[in-house]
Amino acid sequence: MIIRHVKKSNVSEMFQKFRDVSITLQDISKKNPPKSGFYEYKLKYSEFEKRALSPLSLVCIDDSKVVSYLLSLQISEVNNLINSGITNPVFNRIKGLDKNVIYFDQLLVSRDLPAHAFAARILQTGDRLAQEIGSPGAIGATPVSPWYNLAPHNLIRYQGFMKKDTVKTDSCNLGLYVKPYWKLDTPFENFGNDLILPN
Repeated sequence: MIIRHVKKSNVSEMFQKFRDVSITLQDISKKNPPKSGFYEYKLKYSEFEKRALSPLSLVCIDDSKVVSYLLSLQISEVNNLINSGITNPVFNRIKGLDKNVIYFDQLLVSRDLPAHAFAARILQTGDRLAQEIGSPGAIGATPVSPWYNLAPHNLIRYQGFMKKDTVKTDSCNLGLYVKPYWKLDTPFENFGNDLILPN
């Protein structure tokens, strides 16, 4: 098993996994609604591919199969997507941030694996890559209503993210979570959440 950068040959399998765990309003209305998944996240293959092939996106491969992936974008890449006509309420909220802030867009772990262990490892690898390029911090978004995506909330809090804002979309409210990368000899008050995502 290995974590590495995404190759173009991985994208179709990653996209299929994304589709497999995508859920709708009808799914969350069931007696036993899903506890994880991508809620009402409509994404074309071409849009997914652009995000997957970002230098900061990662994939975990086991026996030549995709078992986990992390889609990550610098804000500069988010701005490029907006300029190409791809936008959403989250992009609109974060587009003016420091260009080196990292947006963790999607994190997926195959359901037959220990989710938190694998998710934590690939997210920590993403953190290291972000810090190597001098990023001041990272942002992630996950549903808070009408469906609360429990699995990622627990993970991102454990990984040091704190809720900073809420973004309304047509289908749900998304919590925006921020994680500043503190540096040695730098006062925390000068390197906090408000510098990553101002009010």
